Amino acid sequence: MAKNTNKSYTNVKENYEILNENMEKTRKIFSDRFKKLLYEKGYTQKSFSEKSGISEGSISNFAKGNNIPKESLMLVIAEQLEVSKDYLIGQQECKDYKFKDINEKTGLSEKAISVLYKLQHNYGLFEDNTKIDIEEKREKSMEYQEHLKILNEMLEDEVNLFWLLDNIKNYITERDKIFSEVENQKENNDINLPLTIIDGKSKLIELKARIEYSFKELLGNITERKKK
Repeated sequence: MAKNTNKSYTNVKENYEILNENMEKTRKIFSDRFKKLLYEKGYTQKSFSEKSGISEGSISNFAKGNNIPKESLMLVIAEQLEVSKDYLIGQQECKDYKFKDINEKTGLSEKAISVLYKLQHNYGLFEDNTKIDIEEKREKSMEYQEHLKILNEMLEDEVNLFWLLDNIKNYITERDKIFSEVENQKENNDINLPLTIIDGKSKLIELKARIEYSFKELLGNITERKKK
């Protein structure tokens, strides 16, 4: 009986520690995103307090990560900062619900959309905007704008892009097939295992060469268009 009691206590303690750790992570994520959004929107804690009707003391605690808003206040903050509640607490990467429309139309994941957003609005790449010189921000801004232009060029070359993606897909499919076959042969002590490995490596080298060639074609077309 004592053993069961001790086991139950251990489980409760572990669950509590996990819950507490998750809460700390959520507070940290909320604090970081809340402060960044205040900066991006041009709010001070005082001006946001006046705008939202939330006390300045509460806003200070939220920003420091000492506390996390109740559901009702979270919705007010999300509305005022024009983001989703889920973004504020780290349950999604995208800032607002418009990204759901992008997902429905393109099939891109939230993470992928978030990365594309950063290329266009790259000041968000800086963890602490106040400590980075404005000229450095501008240089980075120009750099990532160039990245976005290149990505646009790649996406617009439909034929070569699809060819590249097909080659990548074939490589991944064949790689997974070979890995699975190798694992099965290991388990069964199959004497043909060395031949499977050699043959598999040969196939993957050939498929990798196709990827490299199709990528060169895609890159070549981008370079040619820029010359015109």
